[in-house]
Amino acid sequence: MTGKLSIVAGVGLGLLASTAWGETGSVALMNANQNALAITVYQNNLGVVRDQRTLALTPGQSTVLLNGLGNAVIPDSLDLVLTGDDVWLTDLVANGRRLSYNDILERLVGQTVTWASTNPATGAETRREGRLIAMAPQPVIQFGDEVSFNPPGRAVFAPDQVPLEMMSSAVASIKAGKKTQANTDLVYLSQQVSWNAGYTARLLPDNNSLMLSADIVLTNNSGRDFNDAAVTVVAGEINKAGHGPIRPMGAQLKQVRSMAADVEMAAPAPQPEATQDYWRYDLSGKRDIPDGATVKIPLLNQVTVPVTKKFVLENGVQNYPVRNGNDGDTRRHPTVNLTFKNEDQSGLGQPLPAGLIRVFNVGDDEGRAPTLLGEDSLQSTPEGELVRLQLGEAFDVTAERNQKTYERIDDDPAQFETTYEIVLRNAKPVGTAVDVVEWMPGDWEILDESAKHVRKDARRAVWSVSVPAKGQATLTYKVRITN
Repeated sequence: MTGKLSIVAGVGLGLLASTAWGETGSVALMNANQNALAITVYQNNLGVVRDQRTLALTPGQSTVLLNGLGNAVIPDSLDLVLTGDDVWLTDLVANGRRLSYNDILERLVGQTVTWASTNPATGAETRREGRLIAMAPQPVIQFGDEVSFNPPGRAVFAPDQVPLEMMSSAVASIKAGKKTQANTDLVYLSQQVSWNAGYTARLLPDNNSLMLSADIVLTNNSGRDFNDAAVTVVAGEINKAGHGPIRPMGAQLKQVRSMAADVEMAAPAPQPEATQDYWRYDLSGKRDIPDGATVKIPLLNQVTVPVTKKFVLENGVQNYPVRNGNDGDTRRHPTVNLTFKNEDQSGLGQPLPAGLIRVFNVGDDEGRAPTLLGEDSLQSTPEGELVRLQLGEAFDVTAERNQKTYERIDDDPAQFETTYEIVLRNAKPVGTAVDVVEWMPGDWEILDESAKHVRKDARRAVWSVSVPAKGQATLTYKVRITN
């Protein structure tokens, strides 16, 4: 018979046994009885976990404490299936807030507690009983005729003083008709586990090509370790309706530490597989993803990609009407942009998942640390699409921009003409080209210009201006604006 109940969330099944349950016995579902562990990780801070184990049951009602479920479970996502002979899952309760040490003491105010203290000189432990008078907020305990406020040491609880059902993330009630073995199959969602692609690019000295490689960067802050797990990652962003950000159910999350993946250098990169409207990567073998760790696994072996490098000076939409709105006293620097196409001819031609890309310089002196040219976020890029990267600002290329004229047309405040002058200077020993991008409000028409523009779209005009080595070039244009 199969029993199933979907009600709560969890991460793993590390359980404790207790005998303080009246006629209901408790069951320990041990790590040693784990049959399989798998996790599918998404790029928007979500993981789907499947944890399969073997459970030994005696006749009657048993209570299974589901501990070790991590700090970021989604409380309505637990799906627990039992498979066995004469076995039923009768109840499943989630604990959104588990009891802490102080919570237990609060519940024991007025009762006798055992207090253990250690002699710092000898290391010997002494235990004595006292009545817990109050938590204010530290323990106040009466030992005989003495009252001690926050005495050194710790409380030692008897089994009947600790409500174990309140210490676990979830409690399952299971009924068996006879002594039997049951297989448990737990599937649930957890936040605070995610992945992104991490790209490393090296710009060759000719500025016409990149050496590009990529890793899968897995981050686990879920509050549990995923050991010996089959791991799949999915590229693309799925919709998460309703639950929004999840507050951790336990202590504060651990600080992330960096950890290299235990993989052979010659291991092949995982191949993308289309699954509905997403791409998935099944990683070979089993992986350990410790809590608080960042694990890197090769995704794309190094390829050489043709690239186009451009300097771009982009000015946002002006707050028209403007009179004498000069920014000529402010020196600006064009941004350094790189573009390449995700296609077979470029050595790619496969889905490029979203992630951070860092671009380094090739040709630095051997033995020195490489020069980071800049980093950017690479968006999810299908085959055949362009990748556009912005690395930073060009140090030796500068610009000054001035509004030279402003005139209303027929006293109509909604229509006017204005002239701009943009002076570009190049301190490099070689000539360069700068794409000047001007954003226009409303309807616009270029009336006069020193170089021919391209109408990129309804809001932008683009001029490509050649600037000689150690020299300068000036772009002027007059535009009519109708708002």
